[in-house]
Amino acid sequence: MATPHQVFMNTSSTREPRRLYRRSDPDRLSSVSSQGSRRKTGSLVSWLTAVAVVAGSSTSVHAQNLQDSGVELPGVWAGDATWGDYDRDGDQDLVLIGEIRSDDGTCRRIARVMRNDDGLLVEDVAQSDRLVGVYFGEARWADTDGDGDLDLAIAGWDENGDESLRVYTNDQGASESDRLLTLDLNQINDDGSASLTGVRYADMAWGDPDRDGDLDLVVTGMSAGGTSLTRLYANDRGRLTQDEFNSEALLNVHNGDIAWADIDNDGDLDLSLSGENVIADGGLAAITEFYANDPTGTLTLEQGIDLGSDGVTGMSNQVKRGALSWSDFDGDGNLDLALSGRDAALNAVLKIFRNRPAGTLTEDGSFFLNRFQRVDGGAHWIDYDNDGDADLAVVGRTVLSNHQAFVFENRDGELSGVSVEEDIEGLSGGPTVWGDYDGDGRADLLITGVDADGQRQSILYSSRVSAANRAPEAPASLNEVTATSQRVLFSWSAGSDVESANLSYNVRIGTEPAEQDILSAEVPLGPGNAGLKSDYVLGSFLPPDTYFWSVQTVDGGLARSEFTAEGRFTVEQFVSSDQRLRSLSHSSMAWSDFDGDGDDDLALMGTNRSGEARTLLYANEEGTLSLHTDAGLLGLTKGDVAWADIDGDGDLDLFSGGQIADDNREDILYRVSGEGLGSTFDPAISFSPALDFSSAQFGDVDLDGDLDLVYAGQSDSVENNQRVSLTTVWLNDGDGGYSQGFDGVEGVNNGDLELADLDGDGDLDLLLTGAATDGDPRTLLYRNDHPLDFIDTGAQIQALKSSNLALGDVDRDGDLDLALGGLSASGLYAAMFTNDGGVLTQREDVALPGIIAGDFTWADYDNDQDLDLIVSGNNGATSLLQVFENTIGQAAPDSAFELLTLSNLSGVDFSAVSAADPDGDGDLDLISSGRAADFSPSSVVNDNLASQQFNSNVAPNAASTLVASDSADDVRLSWQPGSDDGAPPVASLSYNVRIGSESEGHDILSGARPLGRGNAGHNLFVDIEGLDSDTYFWSVQTIDAGGVASPWSTQSSFIVDTQSPSLTSLALNRSELGLGQTLTLNIGFADAHAGIDAAISPTVTATVADQGFEVLPLQFTGDTWTGELTITDGIPSGAATISVAGLTDLKGNVLVPVDSTGAFLVDADRPAVVASDPADGADSVTAESGASVTVTFSEPLDPATVLASNFAIRLGALSIASTATYVEEPDAITVALVPEGGLLPGNEYSVEAAAGIADLVGNVIGQSTTWSFRTQIP
Repeated sequence: MATPHQVFMNTSSTREPRRLYRRSDPDRLSSVSSQGSRRKTGSLVSWLTAVAVVAGSSTSVHAQNLQDSGVELPGVWAGDATWGDYDRDGDQDLVLIGEIRSDDGTCRRIARVMRNDDGLLVEDVAQSDRLVGVYFGEARWADTDGDGDLDLAIAGWDENGDESLRVYTNDQGASESDRLLTLDLNQINDDGSASLTGVRYADMAWGDPDRDGDLDLVVTGMSAGGTSLTRLYANDRGRLTQDEFNSEALLNVHNGDIAWADIDNDGDLDLSLSGENVIADGGLAAITEFYANDPTGTLTLEQGIDLGSDGVTGMSNQVKRGALSWSDFDGDGNLDLALSGRDAALNAVLKIFRNRPAGTLTEDGSFFLNRFQRVDGGAHWIDYDNDGDADLAVVGRTVLSNHQAFVFENRDGELSGVSVEEDIEGLSGGPTVWGDYDGDGRADLLITGVDADGQRQSILYSSRVSAANRAPEAPASLNEVTATSQRVLFSWSAGSDVESANLSYNVRIGTEPAEQDILSAEVPLGPGNAGLKSDYVLGSFLPPDTYFWSVQTVDGGLARSEFTAEGRFTVEQFVSSDQRLRSLSHSSMAWSDFDGDGDDDLALMGTNRSGEARTLLYANEEGTLSLHTDAGLLGLTKGDVAWADIDGDGDLDLFSGGQIADDNREDILYRVSGEGLGSTFDPAISFSPALDFSSAQFGDVDLDGDLDLVYAGQSDSVENNQRVSLTTVWLNDGDGGYSQGFDGVEGVNNGDLELADLDGDGDLDLLLTGAATDGDPRTLLYRNDHPLDFIDTGAQIQALKSSNLALGDVDRDGDLDLALGGLSASGLYAAMFTNDGGVLTQREDVALPGIIAGDFTWADYDNDQDLDLIVSGNNGATSLLQVFENTIGQAAPDSAFELLTLSNLSGVDFSAVSAADPDGDGDLDLISSGRAADFSPSSVVNDNLASQQFNSNVAPNAASTLVASDSADDVRLSWQPGSDDGAPPVASLSYNVRIGSESEGHDILSGARPLGRGNAGHNLFVDIEGLDSDTYFWSVQTIDAGGVASPWSTQSSFIVDTQSPSLTSLALNRSELGLGQTLTLNIGFADAHAGIDAAISPTVTATVADQGFEVLPLQFTGDTWTGELTITDGIPSGAATISVAGLTDLKGNVLVPVDSTGAFLVDADRPAVVASDPADGADSVTAESGASVTVTFSEPLDPATVLASNFAIRLGALSIASTATYVEEPDAITVALVPEGGLLPGNEYSVEAAAGIADLVGNVIGQSTTWSFRTQIP
């Protein structure tokens, strides 16, 4: 036998070598005698069971239709058997696995391929030798790689003693008719490790739960470590890797069964499993669980399905071992369950559960077996008697260990519990498998396992029912295929069958006729891959291409019709969508992320089928546009909608204006708050006059940072029997209020307008088109002559009405080009213009269809970083919806703009078109709304397949090197360009700026934007004027051609400061100074925004008696200044004024000079003796004992210096002690000196006042003063 990695090459042109099994073959050890002789009797167990059967059921009157075929097969135990046409010759081949026992008593684990040659089963030795034998496992056919033939998976305890899980691909051998089952060595993870985990006690099932067209594999079993294991392996074009998310959700089990089935009848496969759960510290003895597939591809434990408990044993109906077999046996369209196995107490369980309503399993009380009748083995449904309903075969062992086999006939949706076949050998430890091996239209039965004597057997019973099953008829017709970006829907008329209406279907899909590389119809024997429904959803996108498909019918006997005639369909770049919008005409629409949750929301306006005006808000809920039924928006039509953050709070508000009904106009600006379907719309502002046939756009016209509104349309005023057309400019006052300004713009209606910086000077110009009041067409370009009004440039652009325009940087040079269309005086018109510095020139190399009542939008639909053009409208013959691809940068294109062939797009006029990414998949979908060709309203989303073709738009990189240059209250913010994948010219990127007075704020210039280019356009700067003095924070986003924004750049800040700095404090060390004393002055300054310029010291002076003296600076830090002034001779006395000037802040604002009058007093006069008594030179002074000398001073003295020691009275050279008394009176300042003993007569006295006598501020006399007098001689 070849090792698992050897390839056996069959070079013969025949199918040899082969092994034909005879009765004497040592691999066949079961006891074989005449037909029907395998039934064992004689044991007490058999007798008890037989009694129970008789007691529990009536006697069958049916002839025995299942008879031993005589085909000798290896007798296997603990194995499996599965039918499948692996060699594609039209009959069912067989794989057998399990343990055989030879005559010498040795046991071997095998895997045998039995090729079916016109009803003769012969071993394909070439294949068997390539397989590794297993037991306690399972084998399953499936076309894993989508190449149209059946591959094979085998799991179990292999012949090497290892737990195993292997996949064998079905490859062509030496000739086209030869097949080789080859071990698939590509089942590895990205890191090169094996992706499949081997198990024993294994069960597995192929299915496509994610509906991507390839078959995934779920496996249960016991790992090498002895614990239970359940793994789901996702299939990616034949490569199986563990689906960790779903595997984690599934209970680990072994020794049970696992089966896919659409339990809830929602069109996708749910999962059922049973078995034992063994973990390191315990587990569950018997468990049966069901997993709902919702959303598609996600398995979640279905808590609502309860199998209940047995009415006799009281045990739960959850089982291990046994089988889970699904079929719609009662014909109600839902799959019912046959459940067999052992419960936790090892009682045998055999129950039928009806699935009604779908997803609810209820035990079928009409199917009742005595507990001793119930068997625990394999169960399989088929219409074995060809009467159109599913019958059930069950083989296994009872609770009394009796081996039994039953075939329960379905009689009008009821199973009686009485076997109609009594001569089938009872086996256990193997499968029960129906299949028409001999192609006679009758279901044959294969069972394997051990009999009551322990003999291994594999018995194939041939059916002899009277009526052969006739193959069903294929569906008569295939319906139109619907493709979206997420799935493709196929449907067909019902097939037919003589025997039964309970049919399943098998679908094949390929990229060539009769191919099935998208969905393989090569399935093993069983129901079709589409199940019971006459539709199939492929749960993945198909790239643009032409595809072929066909359907065959499979009846209850598993016979298959021919395939239908090949259907053909083409998937284009834009496909159908699951998004649903209400149908409107006379439409307008605007996209934004109004609730800030990161996805695109939609405002849509128009007229419904009943002629009613509607304004609708669709909130994007995780990729699905959901109508906000409680938004409360006034229904309008024949107008416009626009998003803008009018109040700078960082979220977008909504303007809608138009017609409620004929001659009834309204416009409302709603302030928006909240998120998603919980958001509220508060009508805040109405503009007068209201307009219809209108267009509106927000932009910062006056460069003050807030969003103004330009609004054009038809008013209710009448002049010369004509409705007056108006174009009004509403200026935002910064708080979200509006007043009208910018007079002189001509009014138009039934047209379009855009605000954009067409000349690159940093302010928004105005381009508008439509009908004037007199009905004549207009196309006008106004240059923004800021700070003055708009000025008509007189640009020679085709005048149009019923017109539309769109601006976009088509040639990626950084300025905005123009697409324009409508009705001119001479007919329908459409053209494209290039922009060169604000001069628009019509392009002769681009031909667009002339349209009326249409719309233009620029969109990078193919994510190649250039703008393509989408056009809707009426070309005079029909409505249209077209996409023109921009071929710039392509090698030798046929045209500058190539019209795409998109047959599935439905034309609309009186329309609005846009491109947005509501499903968040990284490409722009196409949204159109308007009047369809049949004149009915239409609103359609067409999904774009760019991202599904591995071409998702990647967010660009943010701008860098942010610089703010201010002048007074104006600022220019500039930056270095961002970049984007694909390296488009940097000039093609636009930018979005936010400015706030707080970090990440929007209150100065909001960065909340509707879908489209940024608020700075393609400029690398933005100008804002008239800012208050403050600190501001700002960031920039890069916006690519697809409207995707980069993250915000690293935040920067700038300061606007037009306020002078201020003096905040002035502190002196003293308030009065005398000579020689020093004034220390501390001054505090403040500047509210920019801060003080510490490099420029202020000038500080003191002025006394009109004389100025500089205060010498000691230190200046910007916020504080310290200086000093010493009073010297020459400085006059008086009140001093301190003057501060010359202080400058960092923005150059100069301190308004400050004068502090009377800041301090200067006393620069020394005290002096102005008089004395006796006076100097007196000669007749009365001499007496109490006499005194009085000295008068020029000003009050410091009492501390009025001391006797500072005065001296001398008689000649003799100093006379005296006392000094200071007296301060209003009219005189005196010191009375009283000498001891008085004055003696006839003597001359001298008096001296010392130099240290000081006044109150500390000024001293400076030098002593002396005078003398004589006393009278008696």
